[in-house]
Amino acid sequence: MGTHSKKWTYKNVPFDYSILTKRYGISEVFARVLVNRGFSNLSEIDDYLDYSKVKLKDAALMKDLEPAVKFLKSRPGAKIMVVGDYDVDGVMSTYILVRGLRELGYQVEFRIPERAKDGYGIRDYMADEAKEKNCDILMTCDNGISAFQAIEHAKEIGLPVILTDHHEVPLKDGVEVIPPADFCIDPKQSDCKYPFKDMCGAGITYRFIQHMVKGEKGYNSLLVQLMIPAAIATVCDVVPLVGENRIITSFGLKFINKNCDILGLNKLIMLCDFKRDIGSYDFGFRLGPCINASGRLESAKLSEELMLSESSSEAEEIAAKLVELNDFRKDITQAGVDAAVKYIEDNNLTDKKVFLIYLPEVSEAVAGIVAGRIREMFYRPVFIAVDAAIGEEGKVKGSGRSIPGYHMQKELNNIADLLIEFGGHALAAGFAFRKEKLEEIDKALQDNCVLTDEDLVEKIVFDAEIPLADMTKQVVDEIALMEPFGQKNDPPKFAKRNILFKNVFLCGRENQVGRFVIYDEDKKYSAVDFNVEVGIKNSIVTKYDLETWENLQKPDFEGVFMDILYVPMFNDYNNTVQFKVIDAR
Repeated sequence: MGTHSKKWTYKNVPFDYSILTKRYGISEVFARVLVNRGFSNLSEIDDYLDYSKVKLKDAALMKDLEPAVKFLKSRPGAKIMVVGDYDVDGVMSTYILVRGLRELGYQVEFRIPERAKDGYGIRDYMADEAKEKNCDILMTCDNGISAFQAIEHAKEIGLPVILTDHHEVPLKDGVEVIPPADFCIDPKQSDCKYPFKDMCGAGITYRFIQHMVKGEKGYNSLLVQLMIPAAIATVCDVVPLVGENRIITSFGLKFINKNCDILGLNKLIMLCDFKRDIGSYDFGFRLGPCINASGRLESAKLSEELMLSESSSEAEEIAAKLVELNDFRKDITQAGVDAAVKYIEDNNLTDKKVFLIYLPEVSEAVAGIVAGRIREMFYRPVFIAVDAAIGEEGKVKGSGRSIPGYHMQKELNNIADLLIEFGGHALAAGFAFRKEKLEEIDKALQDNCVLTDEDLVEKIVFDAEIPLADMTKQVVDEIALMEPFGQKNDPPKFAKRNILFKNVFLCGRENQVGRFVIYDEDKKYSAVDFNVEVGIKNSIVTKYDLETWENLQKPDFEGVFMDILYVPMFNDYNNTVQFKVIDAR
């Protein structure tokens, strides 16, 4: 079981909370949370609490977007090949372009790379395929900014290229290397004047279609529907859920719960059996993984066909297949995590600041998820390398997941001469290399790493120490105004010392969920930990021992005292406030 050092940090911003309690009629607890978010003035708080009044910036500010729109409009009815990606963002970006452009009268084909056969991003032969199908224009979404050669090839065979991407721009000797597309739309380009830089690929394609129909009547319903896949991708691609991303996600959630007309998505929602409104958590941990599973284990074309399906029986069949694939994905993910932990133990990696873990028996389909789980357990940048499923003998592929302070794409850029290919951003990346380079790459990663021991201590920031009795339904309702939660817009966390844990009931597919009876100042409450193995179980075993944890599962156990970090939630089933435990010690 992985362990790492954690440091709880208390935010304490001097402020007269009565200014906010009077202005908004809110509790002091919530006023403190808002102040802790770092807003510099009241108008910022106004915008945060009422995002519906905040407008997206003019898409024309995005470099090359306006000229690309004009170019397309000058070629009505043209045949377009859209090349996407095999993750949720790629599938949703592709859907937005395909549906949007088709409704505007274009003939649109799509090509989604297959993870094992094609790898990430557009390739030379995909441009050839577009030419063979008599396409007039090639468009990319959620990829292309690193594909200089493939874009150059497309241009050589006479295909105009509209590149849309959101990934970091590759650098050579500190200078950006921009592919020779006719139009290169990526806000990460240093000369792009669009002020919000952190959209996912689907957010950018949404803005593109939105600008295509700007000033024209009859497309409001289309824009409403396309906001839904843009929101799903925004959450699943783990881009910061602030600013324009929060606006897109908020409206996408509203529309998916109110009037979603995407048949296949509705069938998947039915199979997931939601008994309440869908929230951002459901995008990231229920719907998203099903959509992702096809690209991991078969072909992401399956998920694209679900989104585009107009047949009820076909959509139902595909949705059922995706749920089945996702269940299988869970099983092979756990096997991969177990193999990674064994590799760490067998090779004494815990003293290293970066983990490069070679797991030939693990599917490349789950390498990224395994990397994420190991990062959570050990709080290190983690690269999981596996044998390539298809391709030349001795080729290794993989995925990395990082921690703050270690920019994965830049670190891989530093060892580019040792790699076949790579791409990504600060917290996640993909790569490929020759197997014989494994030790050399590991040494280079360790030698280049500038993380300090302090960097490897996970900092968990909480808002205040608040007794559980003070967490009323009013406070929980106020906190809900901060939704949707996600990257860089986490739910507020609170602390309380000396909580008595009396009993635990384990549930979930793999007993991964722990439901607890707890006491604070002799008053009884219920608490939950959705990842109990690396959560409270780990904390109790570390503080006490394994026997204490096992005793906690017996009804007559006297209990143990723990300090906790928690998030309050309202349980509609029994009409009470309950507590999600984030950490304990």
